[in-house]
Amino acid sequence: MLFWDDFFNETDKDYTYQESEGFIEFIFSVAGLKKEDINIDVNYNTLKINYKDFLDREKNYVFKNQKYDLVKTEANVEDGLLKIKIPIKEENKPLRIEIK
Repeated sequence: MLFWDDFFNETDKDYTYQESEGFIEFIFSVAGLKKEDINIDVNYNTLKINYKDFLDREKNYVFKNQKYDLVKTEANVEDGLLKIKIPIKEENKPLRIEIK
């Protein structure tokens, strides 16, 4: 489940996300920002993303989900995009049971 404390309509959306079998990846448009301008924190199974955009507007996003291993989150900034990749916890990955 995603919780965002930034309210916007679809035309204002400055991020995308996609889920795959092993992780979820968020991609934010952060043109003109450096990694030092962005804060990403994990606390009590909650991932918080905070930065000011190029118009100096505060952006705050919160991701909460028990399915993902937030401690193993990876992030990088390149070509005006912030990419955040969060893996699924091992115990939540699909598993095939062998029949004996």
